[in-house]
Amino acid sequence: MRDSLPAAVVGLAALLLVSACATLAPRIEGRSEILAWQATDLTLEQKTVEGRSLWFYTFELLLREARGTGLTFNEIETTLSQPGGSG
Repeated sequence: MRDSLPAAVVGLAALLLVSACATLAPRIEGRSEILAWQATDLTLEQKTVEGRSLWFYTFELLLREARGTGLTFNEIETTLSQPGGSG
């Protein structure tokens, strides 16, 4: 029994590590009570802007109203984050 304890601890640590890494993937679809969304055509490309090399993520966002009522977007707020990034 004592010999299997370190192997069990290593196995549990590996399982936790793999599941933690899986959470860093972006969500590309979701649904709420009134709206379903899906990001498609995801691309990543490097461009030079004002002498700086920058990475651009582009995608098409598909929205579907799910309740039978109209939607009006008066404002769109965007928040970008990258795990391990600065700023």
